[in-house]
Amino acid sequence: MTTYHIEAFDFEFTAELDPTIHREDAGVLSANSTAELNVTETDISAWLRFKTDAVDINDLTNLDDLVFKTNSNAWPVDYYANAFTVAEDGNRALPGNSFNGLDHTVEYDRVRWIARDVFANGDVAGAFGVDLFNNESALRADIKSFDTNILGQIKTKIAAANGLLMNNTDANQNIGRAVLLHALNNATGRFTNADLLTNSDRDDAGFYPFSFKAGDSIILKVNYVPKKASEPITGLNDVSEHSYLYKLNVVADPE
Repeated sequence: MTTYHIEAFDFEFTAELDPTIHREDAGVLSANSTAELNVTETDISAWLRFKTDAVDINDLTNLDDLVFKTNSNAWPVDYYANAFTVAEDGNRALPGNSFNGLDHTVEYDRVRWIARDVFANGDVAGAFGVDLFNNESALRADIKSFDTNILGQIKTKIAAANGLLMNNTDANQNIGRAVLLHALNNATGRFTNADLLTNSDRDDAGFYPFSFKAGDSIILKVNYVPKKASEPITGLNDVSEHSYLYKLNVVADPE
């Protein structure tokens, strides 16, 4: 089981939609809360392929060495705020077993966090003030509206990695290299048993599919930055930005 923390998938969205992408891919992403969604092995494994050979045995030229092929249209997840559920241990706005029957998707959780900020300076009790907003539905819709932008940024990053070689060490660009090195460092058994290098899986151009396995996780980060209130109420608190790790948990294909 391998968790792929891909820092190229680290976005920050403001009211003007100005995402900030981290360049380094060596660390572990962290955020205020964690939301999860399951995706099958087949669905998540179609966007990345890689090509290597045993022909030239030199590093003087990169033309025939390891190269990545990416397909942004094969990325399987279209929806985020209303699909990913904040995990029970993922810092929900309303934590605890008493609130397990509620909708804990990000769009609801984020509005509760806004209420916590405004009415209780971040304390849980403030979440119960959501009904004091007269635009609850609009706030939820605003969070959901960024889904299109999240998907667009992911697909842009995947498309930009198409055709890059292993010697491109810019982790902000070379997503294929980042994924392959995560596997090499954390799931070496996939190489020693030829799981990733099976000739029968190669296509006519010599590309191997990179197959994510059940138990793997792919993590991206979205930071929601609030718009400054045009008419703040004296005595109430400001809304803080809040970030989420969107965690894709890979599960086995249904039988």
